[in-house]
Order: sequence, then structure tokens, then C-alpha cells
Amino acid sequence: MACVRNTISVSKIILLFLALMTYSVLLSLISSEIFLRRYHSNILNQSRDLKGSDNILKQLEIVPEQPSIVLVQSDVVLEQSSKVLKVRNDSDAKSSSNQNKKESMQVNSHHDNQWNGKEGNRAFYKIPGVEIYLKSAHLDDRFNETCVRMFGIQNTRIKNNQTRLYCRFTIDGATYKSYKYVPVKIVPVFPPYPYGVLFYTSSYWCDVPHLSDTDFVGIYTSRSIETNDGTFLKIENEQLKTGKVKQNMSICVKPITGTQNVLRFVEWIEFHKISGIDHFVIYTNESNNANKNEVEQILDYYQTKGLLDVQYDRFFYSILPHLKVKYELNDEKIGWIMSQVYLTSYNDCLYRYRNRFNYILMLDLDEIISSSDPNIRIIDVIESGAARLPNVGGWPFHSGWHLDTYGQVNISPHQHLHSQMYLKRSIINSDSDKTFSATAYALLVTWHVTVYCKYTQGPIRENCNMFPGMYLKPAVEQAIVVHHYRHSCRSMPKKCEEYLKGTVVDNSTLQYGDALNINVVKVFKDLDLPFP
Repeated sequence: MACVRNTISVSKIILLFLALMTYSVLLSLISSEIFLRRYHSNILNQSRDLKGSDNILKQLEIVPEQPSIVLVQSDVVLEQSSKVLKVRNDSDAKSSSNQNKKESMQVNSHHDNQWNGKEGNRAFYKIPGVEIYLKSAHLDDRFNETCVRMFGIQNTRIKNNQTRLYCRFTIDGATYKSYKYVPVKIVPVFPPYPYGVLFYTSSYWCDVPHLSDTDFVGIYTSRSIETNDGTFLKIENEQLKTGKVKQNMSICVKPITGTQNVLRFVEWIEFHKISGIDHFVIYTNESNNANKNEVEQILDYYQTKGLLDVQYDRFFYSILPHLKVKYELNDEKIGWIMSQVYLTSYNDCLYRYRNRFNYILMLDLDEIISSSDPNIRIIDVIESGAARLPNVGGWPFHSGWHLDTYGQVNISPHQHLHSQMYLKRSIINSDSDKTFSATAYALLVTWHVTVYCKYTQGPIRENCNMFPGMYLKPAVEQAIVVHHYRHSCRSMPKKCEEYLKGTVVDNSTLQYGDALNINVVKVFKDLDLPFP
């Protein structure tokens, strides 16, 4: 009888244990869901009275560790590090930006698991032993602490709180070279979206130790001095040229793919020049499309004038084929990954050009932004808002869709120009806002939103609640509209019906027509391209 009672007691204990385990798992899942919902709310709900934001950095970063220092006698420095230091020392005597790009490629050339394109390409570099591909590294000295920020994509199976990465910095001494290892913090730029995506973009950052070399940074999965499994990145730190003044606004465009309509491309640039945009950054993957030569002609034309920079993105033709074979990706899943890869370009652009421009806008080639009132300039609206609300990281503007299916409006004499022909527009909506990032405060950029640190005082890793940008007063913001030109509305059926009901004829772009036509014709004449 005692054995029976003991058996029953043991059974009860086992059942109780299983119940507690089940409860723990459910609680963990619920907590994760609540966290994701809060994160999405912070990113997507851009209301000025946003409250209850989580400390995203504190929840997502790796558990802090104390930096470790390893002293190495100068005559036994690792061969790999010697190569890096040699490149660094050689670069001191060479001032051209092209040479710096070549040196950056030399640093990574000895890693078999990294892909390198032609000189000047912005390749992605794989961290050995973990499926993380880094695009670039940038020095950030805007706040109380100087850090290096890197951007890349990582497999969704990687658990950030279980993954150890270290930045390795070199400190030159009189008789010793020391390496200091600093733990890397990992923050998703945006949670894995859409759900099921294989890779997503993250920000990787680490504090810079005192007296460290800030030309290069090594990324390691171990703090052992004996390891040779590291990835070296040149730390990009674009500075204003001597005598130059920081310009107001630049536009960054995600990697362009496929055949481009050259007339619309030139129209897009010239339209924004008239709108007050100072500069353009075009990311390209060097696709071998039908009119590649014409596109390169146009890019070279504006580069020569100092109005445009080209940054190369080799992910589509270098790393993606490898992933496609490994994971048997279909077109839909490739599209999901590419939407995340675009975030690496956006954030690379923000940090690469933050010292040259006050505000940077991430925009697509089928979108234009303009003021409906010729007396209201875009920069004036933004600076007015910044004067009232300092330290804000971004200023979003609503958009309206111009669909080909709405039909043309034959008012303008310049019917060959897209912005003068498709005037029918949906209601102004906040479904696809575009945001000017304030380079003094912006931390991260998503497809539509800039995220910044609400509290700029104190160590940013400990005292930072991440907020989206702030809207301007409605009466003013409606003057600035993002015109989104698409063939048709397919992705959101219910929204499409709503947009169709509110269609209006928007004549605001016609004010640019005459000047726009003159400028476009001149570019085609200068390039000796056939005008359509």
C-alpha cells in the first residue's frame, strides 16, 4: 500500500513538473509575442504621444562583458594582423579615395569565405563560423561614447542572446601592440518580416576603446589571440572636404535592378533637383540589363557634376546565388530576403553620408517628393519642425498613389514626362510614408521610418528608448507629398478599393513642368541619347 501511495506521489510530482514546464514555455512565448507587438508598435505607430516604449537596446543586446586586452610583442604579431597594419600604414601615404577602396578590398582578400567584386564594390563579408554577412562599418562619435556601427544580414535561426561576437581593435605602443576585444551588441533593424523570412538585417555595434586604431576593425567569435577566424572591415568615416559646407538634403536609392526607363530616371533626378534636393546616392548591383550602358552614362554624367554618388552592392550576384542553392529558395523567398537586404543599404547610406548632409531621405525611383505650394520649400518645413522639436531623428511625410490604371490627364504640354501625365492620385495616406532622417540623431532606418534615441544624455546603450520620427503639423505637412507612381494596386486589395474611391486630380506637379522639360532635354542632348 505504501508503494502505491509513493507511486501516486511520484506521479503527482511528475505531473506538477510537466505543468510547470508547460506554463514556463507558454509564458515565454507570450512574452516574446508581447515584445514583438511592442516593437512593431514603436516602429509602425508614429504618433507623437507614443508611450510605454520598451528599451529595445537593453532587451536585444548581448549581455555586456568587460573588454579584454591581450598584449603581443611586436615581433610575433599574427600574420593576418600584420597584413592589416601594413595596409593601414601604406594608406597613410595615399590620399585618393580610389586607393582607399582598393586597400579595403586587400584587407579581406585573404579570406576564402568572403566575396569580393571589382575595385570600389561594397561587398558583404561572412563572419566565419556563423551565418552573418556584414556590409560595412562606420565610426559614430555623435553621442557621449564613440562606437563602431556595422550593418549586415543574419540567419533568423541565430539567437542574439546566445551569440558572442567581439570587435578587435589594435592599440599601438612603443614596444608592444595590444589587441582589445569588445563585446558586440546586436539590434535588429526590424524584426524578421515577413514572418518566415530566412534572413533579416541587424545593426552590430561596439564601443571604441581609448587610443584604438580606428582604420579597421576585426570581428571575431572568440577572444583567443590564437584564432585566425576573423573578418576585417575598413571603418568608413566620410568627412566634409576642406572648405565645404554641410549640405541640406540628399536622397538614397536602394540597389537598382533590371532594365531602367532612362527617360523616367533622368526626369526623377531633375524633378528632385528643382524640388531642392542637393545630392543623390544610387546603390546598384551592376546588373547586366539591356540598357546598362545608358544607365552608366547617366550615372557618370551626374557624378562628374558632383551631384551623385554610386555605391555598389554585390549581394544579388555574389551571396544570393550561394544562399539560393543552399536553401532551395523560390522567387517569393528571394524577394523577402532582398527587402531585408535593402535595409543594409539604407543604414549604410545614413552613416556613410551623415557628416555631409543634414537630412537624408530613403526613396524609390517610382516615388517623387514635392511641395504642392511653390512658396513652401521642403527644407523650410523640416527646419521649422526641428526648431520646435529639437533632437528628433526623422520627419515623415504622407504619400498618395498615382496608378496607371487611374488613367492619364491631358493637361500638360509635356505628356512625355511621367509626372506631367499621370495626375490622378489616391487620397493622401500614411500607409507608405517616407522619412527625412536627421543625421545628427537618427540611429536606424527602416523602409518608411527613422528610429532615433529619445534620450541623448548618458551612455546610449543604457539610456535609450527608440522612437520613430515625429509628424509635422497636419496643415503644413500636407503641402509636402510623396507621389508614388505604380502600374496598379495588387498588394492590399482592401486599401486599393479605398484609394480608388478617393481619387482626385492633383495638379501640383505641373508647376515644375516647363523647367523640368528643359532640364531633361538638355541632359539627353549632352549625353547624345535619343530623346523618346
